[in-house]
Amino acid sequence: MSEANYTVQQENASEISVAIKKPSSRYVDRLLKSKCGPDLIASGVFPNTKELTESYACLRAAEKMGEDLSDRTIQTVCVGDGSTPRTAATFAFNSGWFNHSVDPQLKLHGMHPIIHRVMMHPDKIESLTLTSEYRVIVIACHSHALLTRSLQHIHAPSIGLISMSCCVPDDLNQAPDKEYADWGCWSPHRVVRIWKEIDVARLGIAA
Repeated sequence: MSEANYTVQQENASEISVAIKKPSSRYVDRLLKSKCGPDLIASGVFPNTKELTESYACLRAAEKMGEDLSDRTIQTVCVGDGSTPRTAATFAFNSGWFNHSVDPQLKLHGMHPIIHRVMMHPDKIESLTLTSEYRVIVIACHSHALLTRSLQHIHAPSIGLISMSCCVPDDLNQAPDKEYADWGCWSPHRVVRIWKEIDVARLGIAA
């Protein structure tokens, strides 16, 4: 999916007037207005505003899925979370879910303190096997891991998926339930795809 970020407002023989669309500040505003905002900022998980908006775009996608953020049985697996558990922490501070942060570049000893309901896995998802008796939401926010390979290492009776791809394209042979450009995200790679339920049998993935 592609969406033009500009419109030609006026064109004549000598000039072209172009209006360029810019991202909104809604996720920064949401963070600053929330009760958890000061603690989340103090955790130091966000290296810059761009990364903050990417993680909050994934949180918004979970809301668009209709998920119950207060359901403490749900877990997330944040694949390719970066050197800090930024997306996992975003969900930990804004929901009752338990969150796995997975990235080989994760720094276990950094400026971020222990964050409740976040488990850090400084490894590739392909080297792990994560199992839950309840629903799991896999979040691939600019992950460099293939979605199919990531899902092969996550076992749960129900799996949803949120992807915001960048360098590595989505490789699922299953159409997403929702696909849209999130202009609250301060990245040129802002297309969000949502799968409410992954068909593990069709994709040949063990549940």
